[in-house]
Amino acid sequence: MKKIIAVTMIIVLSASAFGVLNATDYNYIALNYPDSITTVPNGINNAGTVVGTYNDSSYLAHGFSWNGTTYSSINYPDATGTWANGINNAGTVVGTYNDSSYLAHGFSWNGTTYSSIEYPGAMETLAYGINNAGTVVGFYFDTNGDPHGFSLNGTTYSSIDYPNARGTAPSGINDQGTIVGYYCDSSRCYGFSTDGTAYSSIEYPGSPDTAAYSINNAGIIAGRYCDSSRCYGFSTDSITYSSIEYPGAFDTVALGINDSGKIVGFYTNDHPYFMGGFQGSPLGVPEPATMLLLGLGLVSIVGIRRKIE
Repeated sequence: MKKIIAVTMIIVLSASAFGVLNATDYNYIALNYPDSITTVPNGINNAGTVVGTYNDSSYLAHGFSWNGTTYSSINYPDATGTWANGINNAGTVVGTYNDSSYLAHGFSWNGTTYSSIEYPGAMETLAYGINNAGTVVGFYFDTNGDPHGFSLNGTTYSSIDYPNARGTAPSGINDQGTIVGYYCDSSRCYGFSTDGTAYSSIEYPGSPDTAAYSINNAGIIAGRYCDSSRCYGFSTDSITYSSIEYPGAFDTVALGINDSGKIVGFYTNDHPYFMGGFQGSPLGVPEPATMLLLGLGLVSIVGIRRKIE
C-alpha cells in the first residue's frame, strides 16, 4: 500500500437548511488568518465556530479557531505542525499533529487541555471528526503502512474497515453515530457510510472517484467527486446529488457540513500550486459587516490528508 500525502485547503460555504444548493446559489467571501501565508478553514459547528489550519511565514502549520470576529491559534505542545480538523458544539477540537520525527498523531483539545489520540499499535494516527457525544473518528496506519479507519468512544477504540477494501479512511460522524469517509479498491476510490454494522457505498453518478468527508444530523453528506480531468464538491441526502463548484474554479472540494447546511472545502484555479479558501452564504442572506471587510487572499498548503492509492 502506497501512502501519498495530499495537502488540503478548506473553505466555508453555506447551503440551505431546507435543501441542497448549487454553486450559483451562494455569495462568497474570504477568511484569512492575520499575517498568514495560507489559511484553511476545516470544520464548523452549529454556533458557526470555524477550525482549520494556517501557515506562518516559515510555512509552519498551526491550527486555529475563529468565532466570527476573533482568530485564536491552536498548537499542540512541542509539535512540528498542528492541523485542526473538526469541532463539535461543545467546542472540543480534534486534529493531527506531527512530532519531532514528523510522525502523525491525533489529538483532542477542550479549550484548555490537549490529549493525544493513538490507535493501539499504530504507526501513525490521524483524527478528523467528532460528534456531540464526543465520539472521534479518523484513520491509522499499521506497521505495514496500510490505512484502517477507527472510532474512539471514551477510551474504547474500534477498527473500521470497508469489506474487501485496500484501505479505509473515515472523516466524519453525526450524533446518530453514522460515519462517512472513503475507501479504495485496486483501481479507484468510493465514498461510504456505516452505522457500525452495515456499509453502503457512495458514488456520485458517472464519477470514477468519489469521497465522502462529513455528515450532519439531517443525514446530508458532503464530499468530492472527480471526472477525467477535474474535481467538484457535492452534497447528497443519499438519494439526490448536487454538485458544488466555486465560480471560475478548476477544482472544488467540500469537506465538512453542519446542521444548518454550512459546508467547508477548497478550490483551485489553473495555477498548479494555487488553493483558495472561501466562505459563502445563500443568495439573499446578508453577511455580517466584519466578514465583508475580509479580502480574497492567496492560499497554499495547510493540512494533512492522506489519500489511499
